[in-house]
Amino acid sequence: MTSWKAGSLPTGGSTRELTGWKRFAVHVALAAAAVGALGLVVWLVFDNVIMPRVVGQGMELVSVPSIEGKTLDEARTILQAQGLEPVLDPELKRSERVDKGLVALQSPVAGCKVKAGHSVRFWTSAGRTSFAVPDVKGLDSSKAARQIEETGLALDEAEHQIDSSLASGKVLRTNPSAGASLAPGAKVRLVISLGKDTATAPADTAKARRLF
Repeated sequence: MTSWKAGSLPTGGSTRELTGWKRFAVHVALAAAAVGALGLVVWLVFDNVIMPRVVGQGMELVSVPSIEGKTLDEARTILQAQGLEPVLDPELKRSERVDKGLVALQSPVAGCKVKAGHSVRFWTSAGRTSFAVPDVKGLDSSKAARQIEETGLALDEAEHQIDSSLASGKVLRTNPSAGASLAPGAKVRLVISLGKDTATAPADTAKARRLF
């Protein structure tokens, strides 16, 4: 075993042994420094480049537009223009405000703030459960009949009545009256003026009913 006195330098094998340990220590220190430097670079890139993009994308919010009453093509175009994903639900919804085939309901509702790319589900109308009798007073009987049928209602037997306020062939009123809510296909009777010429009326009554 090699020994030396205090203040003296090691010689021979002891010197070579110390030199090897020093080299190993230097290599370890250099490796640790390299790993630390690499970790610092990765952290800086992640913190200053990657994370801002992730956070920026995650915080990009858009306002959901209203598509109620729109056709399917219009609804899809409007949503896609806002960066949103349109999703049509096959279930039909009854609506008193929206005609059949148009968008009756959407989720999320208009005005909500959502992330870009968020899905917006929407449903089309199955049609109304009731229809309001249109106001056709003063119209020609043929035009009034057409308007009532276009509303979704049916025509009942017409009633003709002598009346000096409107010319013959004009509608005096409807039964039920204008504005009444009826089920789809319900019948509406037109009361049509015969004018003021009593010669056109039956001798025994001022009213005559006949099929329109």
